[in-house]
Amino acid sequence: MSFREKLLDPCSPVVFYEIIPPNLEDDSELPDRLKLVGEVAGLADLINIPEIREEVARGTRNAPLRVRMEPRAFSKAIREQYTIETAINRVTVHDPPDQQLC
Repeated sequence: MSFREKLLDPCSPVVFYEIIPPNLEDDSELPDRLKLVGEVAGLADLINIPEIREEVARGTRNAPLRVRMEPRAFSKAIREQYTIETAINRVTVHDPPDQQLC
């Protein structure tokens, strides 16, 4: 059953698996994350890729925020290697409406 068919069928469970985009400062993270996708591809219906942003509401961080691969680029890398669906989880509340249209 396709992801779309499962999503439209209220009796079918849908399983999302979240994988954070790899750290760009560590060359081994992308292959490791892609390997993880391969391990869960038969168990999940969709890979959820969150956008990681600095959170200022909780005060200053103890460690700097790691520079991560852009979610769309990570999704493309997944699609080039696997047939599993991906969803990019964007935090749009911080962007003005005209920037959310792309």
